[in-house]
Amino acid sequence: MLKIILIAMTLFSIKAFAAECAEIAKYDEDKSEIYVVCPNLDNLSDSEISKAISTVFASRGFVPDEYTIDFVLSAAYLTQATLTKDNHIGFYYTHDNQLVIWPKNSGKKRVVQLGI
Repeated sequence: MLKIILIAMTLFSIKAFAAECAEIAKYDEDKSEIYVVCPNLDNLSDSEISKAISTVFASRGFVPDEYTIDFVLSAAYLTQATLTKDNHIGFYYTHDNQLVIWPKNSGKKRVVQLGI
């Protein structure tokens, strides 16, 4: 019974993390830059990442064309000037349809090809 409860809690927390990663923290309309706070991005599955990105675009009715999404560890890093290898957890660009996790940290870098 304890195992079932632990599994249910784990699944719920993963779903909660994925939902958190679909909320726009900042949007710069002039530059078409979207910022999302998502400290656990590197723990999400490819399908959860794809769903989160689709939700970001749907939430404001954006057509996914010529936008970038920067995923950051906290709301303290919502400008290009504050992005570093330690807080810039992901970068998505609509035209190549790839999410690069840890784009400024070559030791952790991972590329996810999305089907959005």
